[in-house]
Amino acid sequence: MSDPRPELPAAGAAEPLARDEQRYRNLVEVSPDAILLNRGGKVALANPACARLFGARDPSKLIGRAAMDLFHPDYHGIIRERIADIVAGRSIPLLQEKIIRLDGQVRDVEVVAAAFPEGNGVAIQVILRDITERKLAEAALRESEHRARARAAELQAVLDIVPAAVWIARDAQGSRIEANRFGADLLRRPPGTNVSVTAPPGERPPNFRPMKDGVEIPGDELPIQAAARFGREFRDFEFDLVFADGTVRHLLGNSSPIRGEDGQPQGSVGAFVDITARKEAEARAESLARFPRENPDPVIRLAGDLTVRYANDAALRLLGELGLGVGRAAPAELVEPARRALEAGRRIKAEVDHRGIVLQVSVVPVGTEVNLYAQDVTARKVAEDALRLEARRKTEFLAVLSHELRNPLASLRNSIVLLDRTPPDGEPARRARGILHRQAEHLSRLVDDLLDIARITHGKIELRRSRIDVREPVRRVCEDANEAFEERGIALFSSESSHPIWVDADAARVVQMVGNLVSNALKFTQPGGEVHVGVRKVGVACEVSVRDNGAGIDPRDLDAIFDPFVQAERTRHGARGGMGIGLALVRELAVSHGGWIRARSEGPGQGTELTLRLPLSVDQREAPSTGDAARSEPRASGLSILIVDDNEDARDSLSLLLALNDHDVTAVATGRQAVDAVLARPPDVVVCDVGLPDMSGFEVMRAIRAARPEGGIFAIALTGYAQPEDREQALAAGFDAHLAKPPRFEELDEILVSVAGSRTRPGA
Repeated sequence: MSDPRPELPAAGAAEPLARDEQRYRNLVEVSPDAILLNRGGKVALANPACARLFGARDPSKLIGRAAMDLFHPDYHGIIRERIADIVAGRSIPLLQEKIIRLDGQVRDVEVVAAAFPEGNGVAIQVILRDITERKLAEAALRESEHRARARAAELQAVLDIVPAAVWIARDAQGSRIEANRFGADLLRRPPGTNVSVTAPPGERPPNFRPMKDGVEIPGDELPIQAAARFGREFRDFEFDLVFADGTVRHLLGNSSPIRGEDGQPQGSVGAFVDITARKEAEARAESLARFPRENPDPVIRLAGDLTVRYANDAALRLLGELGLGVGRAAPAELVEPARRALEAGRRIKAEVDHRGIVLQVSVVPVGTEVNLYAQDVTARKVAEDALRLEARRKTEFLAVLSHELRNPLASLRNSIVLLDRTPPDGEPARRARGILHRQAEHLSRLVDDLLDIARITHGKIELRRSRIDVREPVRRVCEDANEAFEERGIALFSSESSHPIWVDADAARVVQMVGNLVSNALKFTQPGGEVHVGVRKVGVACEVSVRDNGAGIDPRDLDAIFDPFVQAERTRHGARGGMGIGLALVRELAVSHGGWIRARSEGPGQGTELTLRLPLSVDQREAPSTGDAARSEPRASGLSILIVDDNEDARDSLSLLLALNDHDVTAVATGRQAVDAVLARPPDVVVCDVGLPDMSGFEVMRAIRAARPEGGIFAIALTGYAQPEDREQALAAGFDAHLAKPPRFEELDEILVSVAGSRTRPGA
């Protein structure tokens, strides 16, 4: 492939540039318009015409003066705005301003300006034209208009023979418009009638609508009406007349206000020619070249010497950075495929990548020349790369999930073997039971996090907000984590405000967020390290920070750690645990609470600080103490309970747990058995799995409610699906409560306590 760098100009190329610069200077010197260069707010260059305009003996008298001082103070504000527009690259209209000559005389000028880079800054070239005399002439012209009105009768005869539509507004509102003969014929209206579309109702012509670019022109924006009402002038105004029968006529013309002796508009006049034939001819010619020019994709024609003969707007816009320009040598990235196509004598396809812009190019030889049809596929490539990255992350995630599941499963299996082979009251059995508790909790949290990520992804997370002192859930997390930190030899420190910090939040979700942050610090801190947890009030928010001196993070990756599955990559490369969903879950929960999560690290090995911010509650007053009653844990007993689950282990384990609380438990495996059991002996409570082999739990509940319409049975649905719509479906089927599988026994017992407390049993 040829060298993509542009060739440097030969040594002699500087001479033509010098001649061009000298020609430019000569033009500036002889220009009749005043030209000055504004560099850093000072006049850096002025031509003789500029000196004459400002009453200076020679241009040197202007050099170094503040450019703004040359203009009338009334215009300083608008000049500053226009300078900002010019520097920003925005085009500005021709301006009319006033200057102050050195002798104090005020003159009217027209001003145009342009900016160009100069060194590290921007210089502004300003061209001024003295229009004082023109202004005076315009005033004289207005006076002549008054005299011209006296000749209206004479002009009417002329108007009647002019082959153009002439419309005259006779009032300042444009509600009364007369037309000459040609104008009336064009509008298909009788001579002498009012042709104004803004006439009072009943007088308006019903057979046409004035339109521009397919949109009807509002009445006060029509050239005749706007000239009459606002004194505006229109030049080369094009619009369409769309008639009721579908005919369209294209018009081009001018309009001007007719002013009274006081200078105020009191009407207007406009002259328009029918350019329909010309427009149709232009459209026919335009259609020959319309495709390449209007094509949103680049279209390029290269000559035999591989210079650019044609490039449409899309090509110039997209490939301008490559140096693409008509008359120039083709960019190196296009030369190579063009040569191959010419040599092969057939169409070829190529892919061009330049500074992140990826083009698919179809190169077609046409005789000794080449047509290139390109398509920008950058977005598609980016999307493909994103899909590949997502697929890789998901693959990593599944691998880590397998690892995360094997560890607790192995611990559970080993603990069961220990319980089978050791005395139940011995130390090994006690430790095995502790392992079972911890690993079951770990698996439960793992499943909960996965479900929460799914809920948040679909916008179905539910927050149960209440006013809480955020210090409490932080204390709880630290207390629960102490044992794990001690086992790994990591010091856990906590600090908090001495006063309550009230937030309106879901207490369980706050525990979940802080727990994930503390757990993350534990995973990535080596034994002997430290983790500091702090809670403080910052303005109208509270901040919970978790800072460790562990593995640290490359600052370039700080934002990415909150994306799902990202942490899995760190885990696969030697970090301790984690599937990459904990921090993603914290971020989404924080946003749901109106807060945010930020990460800070100086780099690998420098530790990490994660800061969770939540908005404060409006009410920061101390809440009344609830005492010990809120921490009491009543247990239900004595209820007759029917368990319906086709999983034998789940059914038996739950039956045994409930029987320990002195409940009368019956367990069945199918929906039909459940309905028969209810008909034989109605229980107080039915705990039913939704997914059964013979009929769904919803069908079971509908059958039970139909068989026992008198009620008296409290029904709890168990399902692995825990979305809000799943709960709604369960309640609609006749269930009274809904729990996700596997249910926490504490949650189930809490429901049973409520049922037992509200139920009056026969004989009690």
